Amino acid sequence: MNIKFLSGTKPQGLYSEKLPRFIDIVCDFKRPKVPNIEDSLRKNILSLASLKKLPKGASVGITAGSRGISGYCDILKIAGELLRSQGLKPFAIPAMGSHGGGTAEGRREILKGMGITEKSCGIPIRGGDSYVKIGTLPNGITVYTDREALGADGIIIFNRIKPHTDFEGTHESGLLKMTAVGLGGPQGAAQIHSMGIKGLKECIIPAAKKIFSAIHLMAGLGIVENSAGETAIIKAFEADEIIDGEKKLLKIAKKLHPSLPAGNIDLLVVDRMGKEISGTGMDTHVIGRKVIRFEHESEKPRITRIVVLDLTRQSKGNAAGLALADIITERFFKKIDFDAFYFNAITSTFIDRGKIPVVVKNDREAFALAIKSAWVRAPERARIIRIKDTLSLERMSVSEDVYRSIAGNKSISKKGGFYNLRFDARGNLVR
Repeated sequence: MNIKFLSGTKPQGLYSEKLPRFIDIVCDFKRPKVPNIEDSLRKNILSLASLKKLPKGASVGITAGSRGISGYCDILKIAGELLRSQGLKPFAIPAMGSHGGGTAEGRREILKGMGITEKSCGIPIRGGDSYVKIGTLPNGITVYTDREALGADGIIIFNRIKPHTDFEGTHESGLLKMTAVGLGGPQGAAQIHSMGIKGLKECIIPAAKKIFSAIHLMAGLGIVENSAGETAIIKAFEADEIIDGEKKLLKIAKKLHPSLPAGNIDLLVVDRMGKEISGTGMDTHVIGRKVIRFEHESEKPRITRIVVLDLTRQSKGNAAGLALADIITERFFKKIDFDAFYFNAITSTFIDRGKIPVVVKNDREAFALAIKSAWVRAPERARIIRIKDTLSLERMSVSEDVYRSIAGNKSISKKGGFYNLRFDARGNLVR
């Protein structure tokens, strides 16, 4: 797809040359951290009663999703080593619904992009290519699961537990969703998403329960991360503890969830978005936007314009959540794989998120257009926050006006003094 940019015909004054000064800040969020990942995994996994019930040589599948969990490969590798030490045969199952373009090869590419391969994590990767219908919910939704999961002697459902980007409930993004949507593959994901938000709210728990009954469910392994994306909690659950256990960890995860330091912003600049950062590319709780028809948007933060400069390599062209942005750059646009992007957007049924924002040639034009269209009368006083991504909120840059309004916050400290943004000959930010 080609795009033609304005050349010499831009409306007079559209791109103001004035930008505010910026300053770098550090936000001191609550930051509990697991001191030793390997020790915690050993304690949790080896204490499972279900582990001792499996015979030597039994196969144990561990779910591997598409989210960028901190130390993902290391966790899978250590878990695999612990299971092997008990005479078991571990393997990883790609469990990511419609991600990866809905193909086995695409799912493996997603894992590879996060550094997860058979060589790096030390265990085979099986499944992700065949799904079996195992039943129907009372509302008519058909439940599917991975054929490899059905054939395994034991399954460990592994995932990060966090607030979901689309809905609120007792169980959001975690072990049950990994089971119902992740293990359900493209067919299972499409069934649940066919009911929109209602499907996510009402079908995940019963669908997960049906899958639990169909597979040899061994345990759940939940991770909660802190505001810096570090592992704050590791908790293994026996099969009958998973539902209540996830509910408790979600409450903790919500308390640890970071936010922007200011509630009213003219412009949020996000250096990158991607599937490994959030299912919607950017965390909707951070930016205050969902872009789902008939769903209310958050009151805070109130952001007039959102600019996204780039798409992560790990996304493999899937620009899920693209319409959460108002403006993107040409380099971002050229990285979009519309087959992968639209497959994901259509499966979710939230096709409003598949709309394309305004595309500009470079970072400088993105800043200028955003400020102009945010109705800022004095550009040098524009309230702007720039972040790396919505998972990285400890360090950011803020404009002078934003800093003046948050300077009294004791959890915020400045790094250095005020400076002007610099752009290279191509009009892109000098990092």
